[in-house]
This record gives sequence, C-alpha cells and structure tokens, in this order.
Amino acid sequence: MTATTSPQLGQIHALLAERGYDVSEPAPDTLKIRETGSGVTVQAVLAGDILFLTLVCTVVPRTAITAGI
Repeated sequence: MTATTSPQLGQIHALLAERGYDVSEPAPDTLKIRETGSGVTVQAVLAGDILFLTLVCTVVPRTAITAGI
C-alpha cells in the first residue's frame, strides 16, 4: 500500500493475520483483532481513510449496571 492509496479493510485484515493476530469481521467495516498470546482484543472500524481502534477494559453483566453506578 502506498501513501496515495486508501486502505481497504481486506488489506488491514490480511496484514494483521500475516503477523499472527486472530482477525474476524463481525460487521461491515469492522474488525475484531485478538492478540493470540495475551488474548487482548481490540475492535477496529474503518471510516474513510481513518481506522478507529477501541479497547474494552472490562465487561460486566448488564444487571450489574445500576442508576447508583
């Protein structure tokens, strides 16, 4: 990929998979990327030429979320 071309989700997917990451596409323009050694997972969304990355720090059951919190 050169600086004059826009990244495509398939190219990003292939690059990450080549480097040993577990990559899936749960929705259009979205990647779920898991580092196989640690299990740390990030989500990536491609919007135009920008790749947004999200790292979920913790997950709790919906019932644990209350107005007091």
